Amino acid sequence: MVDTVKIEVAKLSSAITKLTTLVDAVDRHRRTAAAASPIGLSSLGDTELGLKVTRLRDRLPELQTRLDLAKLLDEQGTGQVSYYVPGQDTLEETKLLVGTELAKKLQELKVKDPGSRERAVELAALLARYGKDPLVSKRMMQALGPDGLTKAMRGLRSITAAQPPYWVGLKDQAGERKAVLAMQDQLANSLALMLSTASKSLNRDWGAKFAHDPWVAGVLLRYADKQNLSFGKEFFRGVGHSLKEREQGDTDAWSNLSVDPDNASFGTESLTGTNPMREYLNTADNSTETSQAVMGDGELREYFLRGRRYMSGDPLLDQAGKVLEKATVGAARSTNDDEARTAADISSHVLSMTNDKLKPNAGFTDEVGAIMGTYIMDMDEALAGVGENPADGPGATAIDEYRLGLEAKDGLPRFGLNLDEDTAKSAIGFIRDDETAIRKFGQAVTLYNQTRMDWGAMHHHPGDYSQGDPFQKTVRESAQLQSVVTDELIQGDLKNTEKRIRTMELLTAPLDNLNPVLGIGIHGVDIPLGELINDGIVGVGKDAAGDHLLQQALRDANEKDGRASSMVKLQAVYAATRALPNDPSLPDWPADHGRLKAPNELNDREIWDLLKHIERPAGLTGATSAGIEDAWKTVDDRYKER
Repeated sequence: MVDTVKIEVAKLSSAITKLTTLVDAVDRHRRTAAAASPIGLSSLGDTELGLKVTRLRDRLPELQTRLDLAKLLDEQGTGQVSYYVPGQDTLEETKLLVGTELAKKLQELKVKDPGSRERAVELAALLARYGKDPLVSKRMMQALGPDGLTKAMRGLRSITAAQPPYWVGLKDQAGERKAVLAMQDQLANSLALMLSTASKSLNRDWGAKFAHDPWVAGVLLRYADKQNLSFGKEFFRGVGHSLKEREQGDTDAWSNLSVDPDNASFGTESLTGTNPMREYLNTADNSTETSQAVMGDGELREYFLRGRRYMSGDPLLDQAGKVLEKATVGAARSTNDDEARTAADISSHVLSMTNDKLKPNAGFTDEVGAIMGTYIMDMDEALAGVGENPADGPGATAIDEYRLGLEAKDGLPRFGLNLDEDTAKSAIGFIRDDETAIRKFGQAVTLYNQTRMDWGAMHHHPGDYSQGDPFQKTVRESAQLQSVVTDELIQGDLKNTEKRIRTMELLTAPLDNLNPVLGIGIHGVDIPLGELINDGIVGVGKDAAGDHLLQQALRDANEKDGRASSMVKLQAVYAATRALPNDPSLPDWPADHGRLKAPNELNDREIWDLLKHIERPAGLTGATSAGIEDAWKTVDDRYKER
């Protein structure tokens, strides 16, 4: 069945104006009458007359779409058009025809005088109107194809590239040139919007062919990024692969793009030194979908993390890091299952790369530290030897069971990682020289441990000091995690006392500036841990014998090491004091006007007294201290062996 539709432009335009006026008037009078009535009248409410007004208003976009199609078809300006619709005359069919006609108008566009420039501005406005409409955008891009889009953009560029440009000799040359640049901006913005919308339905091959002209791809990605637009996953991967292949095959791939002065600008945008790969990565972190399109693709992830050659100070390295963090840490707790699962999958692969001979670029240590902090439960399980079996390789896993003392509400990611002990230790080693990464991971460890010990203290079985007691179990496991992390961060670097001291300072730094994205919550009061002091010094090791200065330096370093274990002791006792205030073995925790001081509020004397009390072998406190010492013994033994 084929329907023939006839439209008189003036009559339809008038009908839209009158209907808009009618709807606005009825709605205004309805609200006025309802407000003035002394009794509630349901007939004036939103469910009766109001509903009719809404239905009438909802018809306006359909009428506007038909009017727009009529204007596009009225090439002769007669004011009357007829067209055929395959099937029924529906709004969907009308939109498909609009998309086809917009593609045709764009392909035919030639700007050679002020009049044609004004018509181009009208076309840009129409493109913008339908920029977020999936049907119109998809049909238009399908009608254009990658080559047609490229040709249209090159045609727009030629307006300013012509010698001489058409405005030379006009009365207001400067004004016309400014208007042309504004028109180019409008069209590029509209095309970028339509491409973004359509890309959700375009495949990888379409994206790859679009990027065959890297200049056009770079320009439209620039305009897309300025609007914070995102793209469909498969389309965007196609663009990335095409640019990667071009860049891999030619180290100077982008240096020649702006040699042609006509390529050095578009609209009001300067493109001097343009780099399509930079525009690609800038756009990639606009959404979870685009960031995961890049980092969720094995080849692209490999290329950006350890295959690409970054120059010193290369902004693309920082931008690639932002894309990685958006795809992983930024999506780990997404309520969208696919996004959260993909975040875990990417994270698992990234940590696995740190265990390979060829590591990721050292510029990604900050992001790796954030991933480790985000997936702290998986790191803990792997380091304790109870993690998921990675026999099938890295990937995401469903969380069947949380570590003792943890629940979904504690802010943990929704999916876990396939991660073994060697990989977890390699990841720690990878961030060993990056203070920012150590701080992120170390603070996550501290918050994670405090959450578990708080729960353990609240579920302690009075008089039970065995390792099966919830409090003793969470305390020991917390100490074990802290000890392994401490050991791995300074492993093999005993003589580097400055580094050891700094590492301990980072691990026990205050938490009040913690990035909330790490997410581990605290049961009860937040605990920003401050400077802690230990009254015991670990053996300095046989390599210090005979060297007084080195011996003193090692003592200082070991005091910092002890500070990390003392921190766990104070955390444990603080948790017990709040949950079990009547336990006779607990010390009198310092208070300020009836409120227990947080550890970071304690002065040196208070810390000293608490630690001395904690060392007493009595009751809950003594058992807790002994458990922590036992868990920490591995670290001390390793120091003495070096």
